[in-house]
Formats: sequence, structure tokens, C-alpha cells
Amino acid sequence: MTLIVTGGGCQPLDPTGNRMSSTQIVRTNSAPPTHPVLAAYDEELISTAERRWYDLLDTLPRGAGKTEPGKVVLKFRLHADGTVSDVKAISGTVDEGLTLLCFKALTDPAPYRRWPAEMRALFKQDYREMEFSFTYGQPEP
Repeated sequence: MTLIVTGGGCQPLDPTGNRMSSTQIVRTNSAPPTHPVLAAYDEELISTAERRWYDLLDTLPRGAGKTEPGKVVLKFRLHADGTVSDVKAISGTVDEGLTLLCFKALTDPAPYRRWPAEMRALFKQDYREMEFSFTYGQPEP
């Protein structure tokens, strides 16, 4: 089962008030995506990485590519102790600098919170294979 959950949080706006960037998370493990502990953990994870991404975007000089359309998809392992490993870009349509911002947005806040016991019981392994999608410069509906 694959589920895409759109990240929340503050979104940079273009001059017309449209959101310019967004993130998504794709869960590829088989745990129930509606489990309340898992949903709460994922929302916290998304918010933390997304907040870091927006902070990094704010450091770019005005007009430095952050409004050009593009996407980066990172695949990684999130371990039960909150560490992140095996991060790789599996697709991307932006330059190396914007791709690096995505890596940093995910890895800078790590380690994330340890998995609660209830969440650990949902998985056979002590890690989850995950994907984050970062979308640049495309207004969201």
C-alpha cells in the first residue's frame, strides 16, 4: 500500500497569494495509515522537515530559483530511534543547489523523536522505507 499525505504548515506565497512550494510524504510500509499514533508521528515529521525546508528557502537570494517549477523526491529510511539513513534523490527536476536544500531539510532536524511503543508494534523492522516529495514554484489549489 502506498499513501500520499500532504504536509501542513506555513507555505510561502507568491505575489498573488498562491502557495509556491509544498511537500508530500509517501509511506510504503504496510502499517495502517489511519492509525492515530502513526498519523500523529507522521504529521510531526512532515511539519519538522517542512519547517526546516522553508527556513532554508528563506536564506536564498530573492529570485534564486525557488519559484521555478520543479520537484525533488527523496527516498530514505526512518529508524525507530529517529535517525535517518540511506537518503537518496530518486528523481528531480531542479538544480543541484535546490536538491541539496531538500536533503538538508530532511537531515538537519534528525534525529527525530523516537517511535512510541505503539508505533514500534506496527512494524516488523526497526525502520520504515519512506519518500518525501518537495515541489518548487507550483501554486497549490
